[in-house]
Amino acid sequence: SDSFVYVNITNTQHIISGLLPNTSYTVGVRAYTIAGPGEWTDETAMTFDIPMVEDFQVTRISDTTVRVTWQRIESDAVERYTVYYYSTSEVKREVDLVSKNF
Repeated sequence: SDSFVYVNITNTQHIISGLLPNTSYTVGVRAYTIAGPGEWTDETAMTFDIPMVEDFQVTRISDTTVRVTWQRIESDAVERYTVYYYSTSEVKREVDLVSKNF
């Protein structure tokens, strides 16, 4: 079940501690005036890092082929990579899943 924690503060920053590791949270804030509350602004916060691919390159091999390469992420948390491509003259998007068999 979702449990909400509300903290009323008067400054423009707040540190949230005691969160569970490897967990995704929705964090929101809204202002109050004498007229009442404003709309919520929400963002997702995660207590884990999602690694980003680095050294990404696309190399032309022929008129119909390109090679896509990137630096391997040294983490057991990476299960696979997803490569996507699409033609700028087409709306259709093709997606290939690349497994972690390296």
